[in-house]
Amino acid sequence: MKNISIEIVPRTIEQFEKDIVTIRNNFPDINILNIPDLLRLDIRSWDAAKIAKKYFSTVIPHLRAIDFNLREPFKLISFF
Repeated sequence: MKNISIEIVPRTIEQFEKDIVTIRNNFPDINILNIPDLLRLDIRSWDAAKIAKKYFSTVIPHLRAIDFNLREPFKLISFF
């Protein structure tokens, strides 16, 4: 099976979920969801990934190194 991915920017939780449901229903061959993390938006990519996992088996949230202190334990382990 080929991997086909799509990238969706989560602007609001409600619209993000509607968008991924529409994609799942209309494009069942898409099996990977890529989620960018944009600072100008309130939703972090890892929060959107929790929602997206209900619909896609492979979800790739973008993580920005500047958002984490690499000298401390990684705070998102529970998300993954």
